[in-house]
Amino acid sequence: MNKYLVLRFENAGLFTTNRNTKDYVFKSRKNGVHKRVDDQNFNFQEPITIYQISNLIHVLFGERPVPTFRDVFYKPLDYYYNKAGESFIKIDNYKKYNKNKNIHEYTNEIVQTKKALWNSYSKIVDINWFIIKKYLKKNNSDDILEYFISESNRIFNIDVRKISSEDLRKLYLLDDSKDKDNLIEYLNNNSKTAVSNYISKSKFDKSEITRNYLNNTIRTNNNGIDNVSYLNGSIYIPINDEDIQKLSKSSSGVCTLLDGGLVYIDSIKEEYEINNIDLIKVNNISTNKTVKNETENKIDKK
Repeated sequence: MNKYLVLRFENAGLFTTNRNTKDYVFKSRKNGVHKRVDDQNFNFQEPITIYQISNLIHVLFGERPVPTFRDVFYKPLDYYYNKAGESFIKIDNYKKYNKNKNIHEYTNEIVQTKKALWNSYSKIVDINWFIIKKYLKKNNSDDILEYFISESNRIFNIDVRKISSEDLRKLYLLDDSKDKDNLIEYLNNNSKTAVSNYISKSKFDKSEITRNYLNNTIRTNNNGIDNVSYLNGSIYIPINDEDIQKLSKSSSGVCTLLDGGLVYIDSIKEEYEINNIDLIKVNNISTNKTVKNETENKIDKK
């Protein structure tokens, strides 16, 4: 009679909108680096597959898990990979019908995330006087800023601080005087070309100002939002007496699943104690991938 190790998992985060990655793998034996296996422009059709279950079992038994989307020189142990395929899983969450996609899917919620460094540079920039003042500072001196304001006041005969920086830019774009040329030359000579471009070019990348607007530090926005489904359920892993002995010596009894999901040992049951009605054998779970559509890819690249 088979015995099963019963695991419970809670709040396993499933992100279905994977972003392209720029991760690199360092080759410790052959020297050099290479990119990950792929750009992760896909998701598995199923939320949990044999790969996640195999890694979970490896960790429980004190072995090293094998990354699914990253090329490494070591492989999963056949014993635990095969054990994963013979396991069963039950996800407690219900699915609702999405009429736009014509599929049933798990409910999700919006959460705040942290962006990777390469994706944290501000792409949509709102220039204002605060940013301009920070950018025009030099060695903690306001000399360049004060000259810029005084010359702008003189050129347009108004107090430019009472209008928005965008309105001031519009005035400069319509102006073709020698005074404007002199101010632009002054800004360029003082390494403040981003502001000179801002007031002289109709097509201008505003992030030129925010890239190095304070203490030569690039301004970033590392907060983002994403959709996540939090899954709960049970996993039944076939075990024998030798497995139980190793668990007692090598296992902490807990591990993780998906993004931050807590997995812990609930009990050990005999085969006759398990109700198979709602259980799915892991070997029967599809490992097919679904490619993101063109719209999603365009959104990711913005």
